[in-house]
Amino acid sequence: MKNVIIYLIASFALFACQDEYEVEKPGVPGKATLKISVNIPEYRIATRAASFENNLSDVWLLAFDMNGLFIGRVHATDLDSQETNGVGNGSFKAEVSEETRIVHVVANYDNWSSFDDKAFAEKDEKELMPALYGSKMVFWGRSEVTSSSLSVTLFRNQAKVTVQNEASNFTVTGYALGNMATSGTVVPFMPEMTPNPFIIQDNATTLPPGTLSKTSQSDADCNLEAKYMFENPNYFNDQSYLIIKGHLEGGGPELYYKIQFLDTDKKPYTIVRNFQYKVIINSFSDQANGSTTFADAKNSEVSNNIYAEVFKDSPSISDSDNNRLTVSRLNFLFTQGGTLNVAAHYTENEVLNDSKISVSVQEDRGSIISGLSYDGNGNITARIA
Repeated sequence: MKNVIIYLIASFALFACQDEYEVEKPGVPGKATLKISVNIPEYRIATRAASFENNLSDVWLLAFDMNGLFIGRVHATDLDSQETNGVGNGSFKAEVSEETRIVHVVANYDNWSSFDDKAFAEKDEKELMPALYGSKMVFWGRSEVTSSSLSVTLFRNQAKVTVQNEASNFTVTGYALGNMATSGTVVPFMPEMTPNPFIIQDNATTLPPGTLSKTSQSDADCNLEAKYMFENPNYFNDQSYLIIKGHLEGGGPELYYKIQFLDTDKKPYTIVRNFQYKVIINSFSDQANGSTTFADAKNSEVSNNIYAEVFKDSPSISDSDNNRLTVSRLNFLFTQGGTLNVAAHYTENEVLNDSKISVSVQEDRGSIISGLSYDGNGNITARIA
């Protein structure tokens, strides 16, 4: 089996957005209809029923004028969402004021009942948006309005955690999260960043007001499904952790083992939204200490004699000018020949400009990649031998 890793390289540049744009007139004076397509990298947009809803079921558009002042909140219509190869995409319409120049798309937010549209009138987006927080997984994206058709990348307000077992003598039967935050903010907000502070930065969190409340999953959550958790500074004396359930090959009891989210320097990872934390168990000693119950594992010391690495990556990168490159997936595993398909999107200050993307092969030791092609509209293909 061969791992094929695609690296996308883009040149970041400033882009001056337009003040005027053509819109579809809905027949209502002072209103314009926006047609918005969305893409959600890496995560699945729709799955079977789970503790977190991973589908776009309730989409709102928050409209702001050219100065970033709040105009109003509009419910999306004609919502259509689907999934292709684990990558989410969809579209909807929204009727907004003709003065709209900035939009924030918010989906699946669970706290609209406390949102006072009149009280927020003419509030700056930098004041209004960071104040939104809740206890559900939320999709969010921001875009400058330059035409009646927009493409918006949506990001989750949670991190994803998976476990991969490469130990030959151990079987993982489940895992769950411990000491994780119970709520999170809707948008990332870095006030020191200009001109646009709404960006995701590694090792930086945007937290709800007040003391960060923590909780842990239970034995009932200890399965092999991917897990999600809100942003968390993950301080050394208050760390999130993972409980792994499993047993040695050839018999033995099923036990629980505690693992921390540590980097290669043994320092706790900052838990950042939209990043993925992949725990890979490389080897397992039959002398490793395990707990007989999930509850005991939560209160135990970290398991010894388990060699596990935690890898952290993200399908999106940004610079200080809010130019951003996003790819639909980061890693592909081919066990036989086939076609590689990757979606990539590049925005300059929230304005889509996929034509600036250039694609090349950085390393191909086995000469298995051929026919690499980019169509200029965000679609990358290649043949895998």
